[in-house]
Amino acid sequence: MNKSILIFIKKNKKFNLSRHIRYNNFINGEGDLDLIDKNFILRNKFEMLIKKQNLIFFKRYHKTGIRFDVLDLKFNLYSIDFLNGIEVNPIYFGMYKGAIRKKIYDFKFNFSLTNLLKIFLNIVSYLSWRIVNLVRQKPTYIEFFGPDGSGKTYYCNKIYKRCKGAINLKKVHLWNLNSKKLKKTDTTPYTKKKFNIFLSLIKELFLLSKIFKLFLFTNIFNFRKSVYLFERSCWDIVIDPERYRLNHKPKLITFFLSFFLKNSYKFFLDKTFSVIRSRKKEISLNKYKFIKKRLNIFFKKQKYFKIN
Repeated sequence: MNKSILIFIKKNKKFNLSRHIRYNNFINGEGDLDLIDKNFILRNKFEMLIKKQNLIFFKRYHKTGIRFDVLDLKFNLYSIDFLNGIEVNPIYFGMYKGAIRKKIYDFKFNFSLTNLLKIFLNIVSYLSWRIVNLVRQKPTYIEFFGPDGSGKTYYCNKIYKRCKGAINLKKVHLWNLNSKKLKKTDTTPYTKKKFNIFLSLIKELFLLSKIFKLFLFTNIFNFRKSVYLFERSCWDIVIDPERYRLNHKPKLITFFLSFFLKNSYKFFLDKTFSVIRSRKKEISLNKYKFIKKRLNIFFKKQKYFKIN
């Protein structure tokens, strides 16, 4: 586990609502934690911490708080839930009078005027919190880059297998969410000639429409909590337009992706040609050098994680 996160957890152990066994499991790299955070102070401190540490994290707003899922570079997942109250039902926040070292699923209270007023205020607070959920919740994108045979699908599947039980993951190939169908119909690249400039421009508009459709889908409210794993990024069209038979630089796609995937997490799989050649024999040494050069240029302007 990241040392800074471990220090944060130990420092704020008094706010921990998880059982002792669950806490020890979390420290050892498995499971999740629940922390009481009524004033939203802990979650803000934690977000600042993980941003400084340059870690991969996903935020998920829900009816009783916000959950942070943190992924380290070994693809271990740590989940921390910052709760707005100890009561599981947000309408009853602040009404339980007993111990606060556990979640409260059920308890008795008197229907007094004071309690009815609390319930009314909690309903108003809950409705406003749900609006916050809709506005602030954003999808998370993880992209893998590298020549054919560098291991993009391997690492995508590795994260998927490690995290699929804890978070909602969707694998994406370019603009297509149905990667299984795409694998069956995909053809060997670079076997067809590039289009002439007119058809090339038409092709760019066609691809742009596909990418825009994906953007709309991932930003529908029901799908904003998902994490999207791009085993082949849409940026591949910009990096290697010849693969898609384009005869020009796709500037429209470049402009749109700079907005769409601006805050994505990018992994550069910087593998040698000998490693790639042993896995796949689709590209020549010259093509490898060309793609590698274009990737190096691309990542001069990007934040990324490098895997050798």
